[in-house]
Amino acid sequence: MLLRMKSELAGTSVLVTGATSGIGKGLVTLLRERGAIPLVHGRRAAPVAEAAAGGHSFIADLASLAEVSRLADQIAVTSPLDVLVNNAGVGFGADRTRRELSYDGFELRFAVNYLAPFLLTEKLVARGLPRFAVINVASAGQAPLDEDDLMSERNYDGVLAYRRAKLALISDTLERAARDPARAYVALHPGTFLDTKMVHDAGIAPRGTAEEGAQAVLSAIEQALSGVSGAYFDRTQPAHAEPEAYDVRAQRRLRAHTLALLQRFASA
Repeated sequence: MLLRMKSELAGTSVLVTGATSGIGKGLVTLLRERGAIPLVHGRRAAPVAEAAAGGHSFIADLASLAEVSRLADQIAVTSPLDVLVNNAGVGFGADRTRRELSYDGFELRFAVNYLAPFLLTEKLVARGLPRFAVINVASAGQAPLDEDDLMSERNYDGVLAYRRAKLALISDTLERAARDPARAYVALHPGTFLDTKMVHDAGIAPRGTAEEGAQAVLSAIEQALSGVSGAYFDRTQPAHAEPEAYDVRAQRRLRAHTLALLQRFASA
């Protein structure tokens, strides 16, 4: 059972990563309409300033874990935080055979879609933040991890790398929910091939709007604030992720692997 809950969005401070376009931008609009206080994150100053509209804003490239670490420190000392929405991500790109690396030498999809939100959450939770909930924007596209090849160095496939990273994010959501009763942890699939930069970059015709995805994330926030934790939603409906995400021993192994990978950044 959660130790603390908040029943309404009005006055709730919500950090949205990747808030300058697509689902994140739409979510910021919805949060303002509900009277919440959005904290806007993005990679570039001008779009961040535009999306923040004079409010709280943060700039960091999540492909750099040193910047993720600094982002956590900045948030902890400058802004109250009730809800963290790990929304930013990178898709599988136009050339799915091209293996890309983050600034730190990690496979890019694993780094941005999993390691970055893990590190941001880990550092904020260590500071007692967010007060109420962590929402992880995942995907219905999931694939079991290869624990001997977390960086997808063998037979690279960008779609597979993306799906593995999203399953890792869901697994982490469920692991944290079981271990940390002080806040709610919820993961969701916001919708399939929505009208976002990620989908356009992959050369895929959108099947839905970014606003639909934003509504799904808003619903997940409301579920979390009502006390739901350790749950995965397909848009607004409770759903089941791939079985591996619920394997407690696999969750623990993944956490141990991840902490080892992030050791040099966790105290930066």
